[in-house]
Amino acid sequence: MRAKISSGTALFCLVLCIAAATRPAAGQVLDADRIRVGLRTDTLEEDGFIDRVLAMVSQGRLPVDLVESTFLWARKQPRHRFQYFRRGLILRAGQIGVSADEFDPNADSAPRSADPRIQTFTDLRHRIEDGVTLFFTPLRRVISNIMNPP
Repeated sequence: MRAKISSGTALFCLVLCIAAATRPAAGQVLDADRIRVGLRTDTLEEDGFIDRVLAMVSQGRLPVDLVESTFLWARKQPRHRFQYFRRGLILRAGQIGVSADEFDPNADSAPRSADPRIQTFTDLRHRIEDGVTLFFTPLRRVISNIMNPP
């Protein structure tokens, strides 16, 4: 006697087969292109961060499951997926003893400006404050003269 298979059962089996075929295997999630698409990276800096993370994984400095689970969590966020990934990964890596400086390619060099006269961020802040003072001091005098006529 032949067994009959209903169309619902056949459809269910087909869906299970498709789901199994399209599901990424273990370790396949950490493909650089898949991460870039999943996190919707826009800049070269973001792509470089992903490359550094994958290099750290291949060197054994970061566990695969930590990066993979952080990626899967960040991918579910409605906006700013890459920022969630970067922040979450740096925080979680810090918990296992990986320094945040290891993710930064320029961590060993001091921050530099394109202007050779500005060597640090403190110098830059002072120059901005000086510019703001130069701009607003005459404006304050004008407002003071309007509010308190002589």
